[in-house]
Amino acid sequence: MKKILCVLLSLIMSASLIAIPLSAQAETKYWVDMNFAKDNIEGLRNYIKTKGSTNDDGDKYIQYYYEKFNYNYLIIYETKTGALDFWADFDGDEYVDMYYAYPNVNPELLVNLGSSYVLAKADFDVNYYNYQDINLTVTKANGDYSNEDVQHYGNLSLKAAIEGWNNCLIDNTSYTLASIGFNSLCNHNLTRSYYAATLGSDGLIEDYCYKCGYHEDTDIPCVSKVKLSKKSFTYNGKTQKPSVTVVDSKGNIVSAENYNVSYSNSGSKKVGTYGIYISFIGSKYSGSVSYTYQITPKSTSISSLKGAKKKINVKYKKQTSQTNGYQIQVATDKAFKKNKKTVTVNKNKITSASVASLKAKKKYFVRVRTYKTVNGKKVYSDWSKVKTVKTK
Repeated sequence: MKKILCVLLSLIMSASLIAIPLSAQAETKYWVDMNFAKDNIEGLRNYIKTKGSTNDDGDKYIQYYYEKFNYNYLIIYETKTGALDFWADFDGDEYVDMYYAYPNVNPELLVNLGSSYVLAKADFDVNYYNYQDINLTVTKANGDYSNEDVQHYGNLSLKAAIEGWNNCLIDNTSYTLASIGFNSLCNHNLTRSYYAATLGSDGLIEDYCYKCGYHEDTDIPCVSKVKLSKKSFTYNGKTQKPSVTVVDSKGNIVSAENYNVSYSNSGSKKVGTYGIYISFIGSKYSGSVSYTYQITPKSTSISSLKGAKKKINVKYKKQTSQTNGYQIQVATDKAFKKNKKTVTVNKNKITSASVASLKAKKKYFVRVRTYKTVNGKKVYSDWSKVKTVKTK
């Protein structure tokens, strides 16, 4: 009786990893897509044939040993027949042998009940097999047993064997029972793991079932662009900051909940250069990136332009808000590349200047801009509209 209880407890423990409420399993079948199962079982057969270990019979095999209960699981490629044999050995007394012959699976079960044993056969078509209902047919018996015992312990043994074979595949191959056709093995209690995407590499969301090894992978495209709505603002006395749009490598906009945006000066009203920092948060993205943007002075315009002997006299509108001075530029071409000269006026109250040492009787293009010195560097406004004048 003690041994019966030990066997029962060990079987229950081994089966508990895949245990699902029976009501949820009423319509479960091993192979849902027969073509899928056939194609993948051929792949597994070839995998074990080429990469498995060799036993004394010259057959190839992969193995999973569950040390806690002394359970041994083997998936064997028989070199003589080319068939796959699924073998589960429980304490050396009880075993489940499932020989694969597509589309039928015909396992033999030896259920050890103390000093008694029973050899039973389970014939079922994978198209119609019901997970909770295996009908075992006794082929050989020794000692006392009941049909109820055979059905109960036989079902537990087969379920424990299925769990062990799945672990055998996971430990040794790129296959799982799900991948070779056991699509509905369990209700998939999925655990989600995140491998964050960065600005240079894709990430991954992995949903993994630790019961059967089933997993679903979802790519997280890397961040390809961080766009600022504007990189330059004209001073207006108000706080001005660019908005941020993040785009992934697939061209999709990344939701703002995945990053924080901060600014070097939250009260960025004055003329100057400011930093903007984008830090990725949460599980999907990691890393950070920074940019700069400017607030430039208000521009001015030319109010008067006169040509003199080898010089030009320029008047422009006064601009004192966030401005230290002006810059006048002249050239003999509208691209301001030929015979260019620049004059700087260092006081914002001075509204006129002369540009001398020019060529006589030559047409010049003229433009003006303002500037403000911030931390030792000049920040310039946009150029005024270009006007022309001819020297004397």
